[in-house]
Amino acid sequence: MKYKVSLSSCWLSHRHEDGYEMLKEIADMGFEYAELSHGIRVTLVPGILKAVEEGWIQISSTHNFCPLPVGVFHAAPNYYQPSSPDKQEREMWVHQTHQTLELTDKVKAPKVVMHSGSVVGMFFFDPFKKVEKLRDAMGPDADLTEDMPFLMALEKATNKVMKKADIALQNVIASYARVLPDAKKLGINFVRRTGRGLWSYLWTVSFPISLTNFLSRTP
Repeated sequence: MKYKVSLSSCWLSHRHEDGYEMLKEIADMGFEYAELSHGIRVTLVPGILKAVEEGWIQISSTHNFCPLPVGVFHAAPNYYQPSSPDKQEREMWVHQTHQTLELTDKVKAPKVVMHSGSVVGMFFFDPFKKVEKLRDAMGPDADLTEDMPFLMALEKATNKVMKKADIALQNVIASYARVLPDAKKLGINFVRRTGRGLWSYLWTVSFPISLTNFLSRTP
């Protein structure tokens, strides 16, 4: 099996005004493939398309949102979330994901790395605030596996989040249903990115089975 080594543009896109020169810097380092990260501004797109057309660099994947929403000038993969309780935000996620699919098709990339939301927007107050306070008080090297106050606070916060996760997950499934047909039509695969931290860990636990079941039923 021949492996493709691809360098993400996330570390240099912010200091380039021309997408052509950005990709040239990657190619000059010896890379044949690049990933277009979630920090690609609209102004970089013409140069990127020119470089791909000339054929000296190939795009292995894009990272939603690519390009960035108009008016956003920094990496912002969670600027809109498919899990949001706000319908307008979910609509914008669908719109921007379609923009990503369009660019992905133009650069002939087979994959899009996807962020699939969180349950953060479901709460007015952070349910993990007490958990983090207890953890910080014990210090970074503390063994919390048998610390009852910490474990009780963690269980309570986890239960709160999991109750909201079902609603958020249904929003995600409905949002994906709006973009999957176009992705399949273009022959583009979605690649799921797992986040970090307690919020993302719980999302990781509840997310895969439900979405996988949905995808298996999608024509």
